[in-house]
Amino acid sequence: MRMDIEILPPANRRIRLAVPPAMRRWIHQQAQSAARLMSVASGNWVIHLVDDQRMIQYHQQSMNLATTTDVLTFNYTPTDLKAAPLDLETIICVDEAQRQAAIRDHQLPELEILLYAIHSLLHCVGYDDLTPRQARIMHRKEDSILQQMGLPAVYHTAPLTAADTDNHVSKVAASQNRAPGRRKTPTHAWGGRR
Repeated sequence: MRMDIEILPPANRRIRLAVPPAMRRWIHQQAQSAARLMSVASGNWVIHLVDDQRMIQYHQQSMNLATTTDVLTFNYTPTDLKAAPLDLETIICVDEAQRQAAIRDHQLPELEILLYAIHSLLHCVGYDDLTPRQARIMHRKEDSILQQMGLPAVYHTAPLTAADTDNHVSKVAASQNRAPGRRKTPTHAWGGRR
């Protein structure tokens, strides 16, 4: 799978987004590992790292909400093709990741950024978090993936059972009646860490 991580310049050009090259490389490697763990082997995934101001602009344009959020997911994968390669654009707010890392006391914004990337990718493989139960299942899966990668769990939840995962994914896949082709609105804006 081809993956790019792009740092988009802040709206205020005098401010620099705090994503050192080593952090960017680490996020890239870990996100690719997460994709392999989720059996996503082909396609294109672009992750844009942005500041609050730019995220507010994207959130306003895509969902008519003039607020910042942690992650926006744009899944352009054709739904009418079986086993189509992934075509995903993920927009992640670095400012929000830094705030959440401090609030959650793990002080690792790169772990928050990776969590948001995994969350975005899970939306593309059949997970959703519209109900409390779906959110619980999705967060458990996020923790499970992080732990399989040798990283700490973020939500510190009980492990998923195979029945939870299989039942949830089949229900979500059956309920998604999306028109094929590129979407102009995100499939998801999380905001779930607040």
